[in-house]
Amino acid sequence: MNIRDDQWERLSRFLPGANRFPGPRSDNNRQFIEAILWLIHSRKSWVDLPARFGLKNTLYVRFKRWNENGFWRQLAAAVDDDSELATLIAQIVVYGGLCTSKALQRAARKKGFEITKPLPNLKTISFTSESSTEHWLGLVEGRFCNTHEAYKCK
Repeated sequence: MNIRDDQWERLSRFLPGANRFPGPRSDNNRQFIEAILWLIHSRKSWVDLPARFGLKNTLYVRFKRWNENGFWRQLAAAVDDDSELATLIAQIVVYGGLCTSKALQRAARKKGFEITKPLPNLKTISFTSESSTEHWLGLVEGRFCNTHEAYKCK
């Protein structure tokens, strides 16, 4: 999936790594986003990513960092006036949520928790502000058993 030039012009204003931002420079933001869209639309894994997009591990780490700090959600909010571009970024947001969900499941297994049922589909999750805060506080504090019924202590 490629981003059109007019979409890229709109999107590039919000991406880090340009000369107007402090820190490392990135000339390949477009290639990076197109790599993630390729993953989503092809339904392939990171190991199947074509070499034209760059080093797989570098792309994955960058995606993970942007996902963890909420950048994809901020970007989606920034481009919500262009419905087609907003849809593309929303697909990345959902993909990032699924990656986070899988990471939480792996972490729970490593810590000795038994997962009794899979986490719900992210499209159907609706937390109230209070339950969401309690859920994330529980994850940070390691209280998987008390905050989400998907985890059960051994």
